[in-house]
Amino acid sequence: MAYLLAACCLSLAWICQLYVVFPLEQMLRGDGSAVTAFSYMFLPHGAKVIIALILMKGALPVIFLVTLCFGMLSGGSLDYALFGSLIAAITALLPIWLINLTFRQPLNQRIWSFTQDNFSMFRFAFAISLAVALLNSIFQAALAKAKLNVDPDFSLAIGFLIGDIVGGVVCIMVIILFARYLLVRVRNVL
Repeated sequence: MAYLLAACCLSLAWICQLYVVFPLEQMLRGDGSAVTAFSYMFLPHGAKVIIALILMKGALPVIFLVTLCFGMLSGGSLDYALFGSLIAAITALLPIWLINLTFRQPLNQRIWSFTQDNFSMFRFAFAISLAVALLNSIFQAALAKAKLNVDPDFSLAIGFLIGDIVGGVVCIMVIILFARYLLVRVRNVL
């Protein structure tokens, strides 16, 4: 059930990205922009960070498959979508694995707890989101340069980084506020 819910959450972020954020960015940027390569607010980034924090290594197939499906849906080639989804899945868990290795914990040890208050959860998710954004932007920019034949300018990596950070913050805030709202409603009912 957790995997299905995670896939639905990531799919919803991708749907909002493809059918709301991208059209708005194209309208605001104009014709000569690189909107096809990156977005200034990439919502799936925040969703995949939350999924990685909750499911740990179980997030790998969810992130990989959903990202692959939406990569193909958005008109990308099979190899670009395949490599992009592989990068997205691995970079989502790499900072968490590095923290576990640093503290000599098993790789799949959950480092975030549901018992922490919401603000601590936001700070922790935000810190992991920044680390994931940095890794993801470097590898996605390299992939876009290799597969999309875009200019290998440094601004491409910065564009991916800004999109991941802004999208991560927005998505994490929405998810945490929604979870807090649900917890308050459940407590009032009980």
